[in-house]
Amino acid sequence: MRWMRGFLCVAVVVGVFSCTLQGDRARYSDAQKDDSQGFSASFQAFFSESTYQKIEIVFTQEAWDRLCYNTDHRYDTASGQGTGGDYVPATFRYEGPAGNTVIETVGVRTRGNTTRRNFTLSGGSVINRAHLKVKFDETFSYAPGSPEYEKLSKQKFVDVDALNLKWPADDPTHIVEHYSYSLLNDAGVFAPRTGLVHLILVIDGVRYDCGVYTAIEPVDKQFFTKRLGKQANDGNIYKCLWQMDGPATLENESIVNPLAIGTRDWKTGYNPTYDRENNLPAGDNYSDLKEFIQKLNSLSGEALKQYLEARFDVDRFLRFLAVNQLLGNPDDYWALGNNYYLYFGNDGLIRFVPYDYDHGLGRGWYPTNMQELSVFSWWNMHGKGAPLVTKILAIPAYSNTYRQYLLEFMSPSRPLYRYSVFKTRYERAKTAFGAVAWGMNEDMRVKNFFYGRTSNVASQLGQNPSDFEIGTARRVVFVSPVENYSDHVSTASSTLTLRLEGDISSVQSVSYFLVRWDSVYSFQETPIGSTTDKASSFLFSVGFPEPGMYQIKAVCTLSDNSTNEEVSSLVRFYDNSVVSPLVVGNTVTFRFKPSGISGPTNMYVRGSFNGWQTNAAYRMSWTGSWYELTTSLSPGTYEYKFCLSDGTEWGGQWYADPHNPRQRTIDYLNSYVIVP
Repeated sequence: MRWMRGFLCVAVVVGVFSCTLQGDRARYSDAQKDDSQGFSASFQAFFSESTYQKIEIVFTQEAWDRLCYNTDHRYDTASGQGTGGDYVPATFRYEGPAGNTVIETVGVRTRGNTTRRNFTLSGGSVINRAHLKVKFDETFSYAPGSPEYEKLSKQKFVDVDALNLKWPADDPTHIVEHYSYSLLNDAGVFAPRTGLVHLILVIDGVRYDCGVYTAIEPVDKQFFTKRLGKQANDGNIYKCLWQMDGPATLENESIVNPLAIGTRDWKTGYNPTYDRENNLPAGDNYSDLKEFIQKLNSLSGEALKQYLEARFDVDRFLRFLAVNQLLGNPDDYWALGNNYYLYFGNDGLIRFVPYDYDHGLGRGWYPTNMQELSVFSWWNMHGKGAPLVTKILAIPAYSNTYRQYLLEFMSPSRPLYRYSVFKTRYERAKTAFGAVAWGMNEDMRVKNFFYGRTSNVASQLGQNPSDFEIGTARRVVFVSPVENYSDHVSTASSTLTLRLEGDISSVQSVSYFLVRWDSVYSFQETPIGSTTDKASSFLFSVGFPEPGMYQIKAVCTLSDNSTNEEVSSLVRFYDNSVVSPLVVGNTVTFRFKPSGISGPTNMYVRGSFNGWQTNAAYRMSWTGSWYELTTSLSPGTYEYKFCLSDGTEWGGQWYADPHNPRQRTIDYLNSYVIVP
């Protein structure tokens, strides 16, 4: 009866909510109807996880060597050899429910912002997997009007011009990103469609099995044609992410630098924060985006509400916000000013489109215990604002709608955000792809995240967690992290408090590890202790061997020998006797005091300001106490690392600046400096 009362309460809340949003629901239903009309049968068959499908990409040795060269030289702008955006020719073969297809000539390149890397081939196997982009309408250097150009420019596959292919890094289930995008779409968000594929590369006749990849629909004109029809598909598309000029926060200060808005040019290394991807007439001043940012920051309350009702698709944004909070994705607009598109439709409405979901549900990059964060005060890395969230949620009508979406998407009456739904999709995917996947297995950490996040969000919203699907998660929780990322520590040891939650009867022991996040020791784990104490909480001390960034990982071993793990917040231990970088005007002094290295060496500062190269001008001098380099930089935000070069282009030992608290804590873990 207790469960029934709670269920009825949720049902009543959702029912009342549906009535109050009748107009928005009608608009949402119309959009969904347009979606179904815009998606062809082959498109829908391809973007699914329930049936095995295979993609083979066939390269000549010459084309493959060029692909690898392009990836290695994507930052080599100083010599004019930057080639990261070049496509090489290949043949595309597909077998599956969308209809067997062969396209003789397509363009292929590696892809990714800071995750782009090369394949390493050895002995008939692929050691590294990398993300790829396949462009079906790539025209290479053929002249417009030529027969070759006319043929290639019209090529499509399942009604898309391109495909993004991502390998499931740090995801034993192989479906975290696919499920995340599916959840966004099921919740009524404009987001890419995805499917799973078995990827095989054929190089000069030799086959290399890459296992299971996620195929992702690109966000381009065709994306909006499918959802809005041809009458509203010709608006301006901006790709917004943390780039050279900092995060895409939509604050006024984010566009003070005129170079923050522009069109990406991989040949020169120009990567604007707000990258306009289409409709590029000469002299365009990007007035649409500038006006939106100005209005968003200058208006508030009823005036802002009226503006948003007329110009911005608030309802879909609130749906996105609720889903993203449930997924626990830290690499988003709110936390990082990252990974979204803004579409300024020629129908007058601005739409928000999220992308990049390889982090979340407890997998991938996980800077703190995301499942316990407040749905109204999300994690923040950049120390700046997020007005598109904070100003919208400050309006009571929108805040209430957001709360109700959170409840609706977790509701037992709607199969959206639930581990049982994820598990069903995983089982379907494993049935279809398990024989060819690399280590495709269930993941206790994902299960625990679903149960823990559901329980936490329900409690925050005044609901009884037992009225939702919360299971019996067993987990270790860090009650008081060593330090928050923004605080840092200058002492070599500290004390951490943990507790065991959920059903702890089968917990046999808890082991904990020090995880080094930066320098040559990247992600190295060192055991620092264990306990069989099943008390509600216990303490332990941890010591840091040298300056750098760390996490503490705790692993629960259960009676059936299975394990689950949890990690603490990021901890920066720094040497406060060294100031780096020291910024005076446009003069920047970098200092580096590594342990175990001293005297004259090939130590360089390599960063976005010098094409990441080992330029002689950026070789550091030994002062007797540390390495040092002073240089002049134009105003802007620059990423960098220290590198003890071994003479090869990308080899050697790379170090984040252990004296600089500003670090991009994703992917390559670069430090960054701001020159005012």
